[in-house]
Amino acid sequence: MKKFINAFTKIDWENVQPGTIVRYVLSVVIALNFVLGLFNVTPINYDENKVYAVVSGILSVVVLFVNTYKNNSTSPEAILADEIMHQLKEKGLTEEPKESSILLTEEDFPNEESEEEVEEEDEE
Repeated sequence: MKKFINAFTKIDWENVQPGTIVRYVLSVVIALNFVLGLFNVTPINYDENKVYAVVSGILSVVVLFVNTYKNNSTSPEAILADEIMHQLKEKGLTEEPKESSILLTEEDFPNEESEEEVEEEDEE
């Protein structure tokens, strides 16, 4: 029993991924349900409709939190900003620069026409 307890005290709980903890907790619940089922005790009374309702509810909450937490860039400007952010992170430039070191030119926006080109087309 001491070896079992020592194994848990050596775990770095602060750095364990949440998904790993959830999998272990669910494994314990399943094992407990199985062992109690061997003794004809049904601690987790469920039917197909209840399982569907619980799983649907949990998934709905998870999707809500993930969509709220994640940066959902949809505009071309936001997508470009994400690309710049990822490039800065790859280069280790995550601190704020003293002066703006990112200068965008018209070449960065090939699909957009400059104001001069639009005026020239309007005059024609």
